[in-house]
Amino acid sequence: MTTKSSANEFDVIVIGSGMGGMTTAAALSRLDHKVLLLEQAQAIGGLTHSFSHEGFSWDVGLHYCGTFGHDQLAGRILDWLSGGTIEFRSVGTVYDTLHFPDGFEISVGRPAEAYKMELKERFPDNAAEIDAYFEALLSAEEAAHMVGAERAIPEPFRSAHHWWNKKKIQRWCSRTTDEVIAELTSNPKLASVLSAQWGTYGGKPKEASFAFHATIIGHYLEGAAYPVGGATAIASRLVPVIEAAGGSARAGTPVSEILLEDGKAVGVRTSSGEEFNAPTIVSAIGAGETVKHLLPEEICQQPWAREIATFKPSICHFDLFLGFEGDIAQHGATRSNHWFYQSWDTNDAIWAAAGDESIPMMFVSFASLKDPTHDPGPNK
Repeated sequence: MTTKSSANEFDVIVIGSGMGGMTTAAALSRLDHKVLLLEQAQAIGGLTHSFSHEGFSWDVGLHYCGTFGHDQLAGRILDWLSGGTIEFRSVGTVYDTLHFPDGFEISVGRPAEAYKMELKERFPDNAAEIDAYFEALLSAEEAAHMVGAERAIPEPFRSAHHWWNKKKIQRWCSRTTDEVIAELTSNPKLASVLSAQWGTYGGKPKEASFAFHATIIGHYLEGAAYPVGGATAIASRLVPVIEAAGGSARAGTPVSEILLEDGKAVGVRTSSGEEFNAPTIVSAIGAGETVKHLLPEEICQQPWAREIATFKPSICHFDLFLGFEGDIAQHGATRSNHWFYQSWDTNDAIWAAAGDESIPMMFVSFASLKDPTHDPGPNK
């Protein structure tokens, strides 16, 4: 049964409450739009939500954040979105520890100069190449930001901007991480170390654009932080912003279809048959999922939609959430994330088929040590 009422009318409907959808909804709410945020899972927040079981609690997918100081870009954006209610604490000097075969271990920490010195101490014959890598990181990060800026610039300024920056954009965006690093160094072990954090953005070095690699790695060069109160603190501060503007955030509400009139999106229908109307619909569940599951067949046959349908899914991963009795810090656990590789070839760190052999790569993170308010009790 379809239900319609004035309560179902909104300025904007956002599908999906991950960080992209949630911050979009909060930003529009800050600009006085009445926004409906819909989430199919039972909790708002996507990979920033938490869950509990038998007295233990876990953050699902947030491991660390960079540039979240109040004087840094991401921090200023979240301050504006939340009214300054989201606090972050540094995870410490070292935020990533890389482990390779034969006991090789290297710490990735702040500031960037400290990490650079660490690399030069471990690879003294490649000091100039290490300097070149950091210079490439900064240049490629700028190129990636240029691409993002173009999408917000109207014509004819967009075309002029692209023409002016075309060479730099092509240099860094059209080449893979492996290609750029191979150009910078002939030391295979150094190359593996420089690309080892690729799991942070989910693209193998031989496939991912170096500009994307630079954007993510550059995000952490001045250190990493974690939200006070855990990952769920983000949703708990942003949802009230949506509600204060007259909007609503609803978990457990799967969207089954985006409604169209004369080729224009005008609303959504949920799996229960309820309809919500808005002149603007934002799908934050990914282009592929949107085309495959939310649009009518006649739209899916259009060339742009058929192209999107060919996109391959990103690399999947298996999460194991462990609860320990006692103080894990006393047994060597730290706030740093740990990356364990069975091989120096970081491209092969994919578990293609289950078997008796050891998994090729593992990422270990202790969120409970990063959140200063985490207090599970004396025995957990």
